[in-house]
Amino acid sequence: MLEINLRMMSWWSSVWWSLVMAALVAGTPAPGWSQPAADLEALGRGYAALSAGRAAEAQRLADEILSRLPRHHGAATLSVAAAAMTGAGRGLDTYERWLAATEHEDGFLLEPVALATLRALAAESTGTGIAARKVLVSTGGSGSENATVSVEEATRRQAL
Repeated sequence: MLEINLRMMSWWSSVWWSLVMAALVAGTPAPGWSQPAADLEALGRGYAALSAGRAAEAQRLADEILSRLPRHHGAATLSVAAAAMTGAGRGLDTYERWLAATEHEDGFLLEPVALATLRALAAESTGTGIAARKVLVSTGGSGSENATVSVEEATRRQAL
């Protein structure tokens, strides 16, 4: 019994020291480069603009950061998403400009471009539009609510 209590005390002591160290590390600024508060504020305003449908404002805020820091991933993410909101081609062009500056592929930045492409295709009443609506619905991609034909109707038409 005493051995079990000693093990528990040792375990709790380890947990306590781990929490103390985590608190100390969390309060210490990271060494090296830290992101300027102005950039963080600009990104916050940009995402607020994007969520309100103001793509041009969001892209302008992101591009201001990219003009000073061309490899800034957060600004690139916002810029591509804002450009893709106005069309998949513009989103892809924005991504290509960032890629030229970084020489680093990042498929996750292309997600808004892919969704914009699917939304554009979903507006068609062709088999491609039907397939695009199915993908949007199955992946939870937004924009499928504007489809002219429901997935069920599209599936029924394909079966005919």
